[in-house]
Amino acid sequence: MFTKIAEFFKTKTECAIIANTSIQDYYESAALKIIAEIKKLRIRHVEARENITKFNNIADEKDEKRNRMDKDILRLRREAPEADASTRVKLALVYKRSAEEFRKQANAEAALLTEIESAVRDLDYQKDDLAVKLELIRETQDARDSGLQNIEDIISSVELVSINVEEMMSKAQVFKGDDMSSATLGSGEVADYLAQLESK
Repeated sequence: MFTKIAEFFKTKTECAIIANTSIQDYYESAALKIIAEIKKLRIRHVEARENITKFNNIADEKDEKRNRMDKDILRLRREAPEADASTRVKLALVYKRSAEEFRKQANAEAALLTEIESAVRDLDYQKDDLAVKLELIRETQDARDSGLQNIEDIISSVELVSINVEEMMSKAQVFKGDDMSSATLGSGEVADYLAQLESK
């Protein structure tokens, strides 16, 4: 579908209407740019859906590791109450934080899907509108070639429409997750986690 539309605009560019070259070139250039941006957005849409699955799967894996570590901590506390479990608790906390961060990224990708879909709809509308304007230019040229009068009034009524693709694309910027927090785990946090675990 996109290939046919792109070829349509490229073909019309090669057959520029002399009396309206600047207007037609502007529309054709904008249309081709919009088609390219729609392709990029749809590729990013597929990537976002894949990322949602990937991030949620990783989060599940981290939760499983944390659950196993929790059981190991409780086992150690039962069998050797005097043993230092702080390293295990820190590892459990890292698993917990990692799972939370990956789920946040999955949620951000899900929100991005909606933004991309909205941007694609807007760009599709602009693309279709440009196709109509190009058809108007062709028809006015055909009328002139046929010797019809007052055709200049029709041509002059064609208004330039500013197509700001960059502004529309700002609605769907590629999500770049923040680096996962690597803050040092304090002794108080370790103690709190251990207390909560043992209270279950």
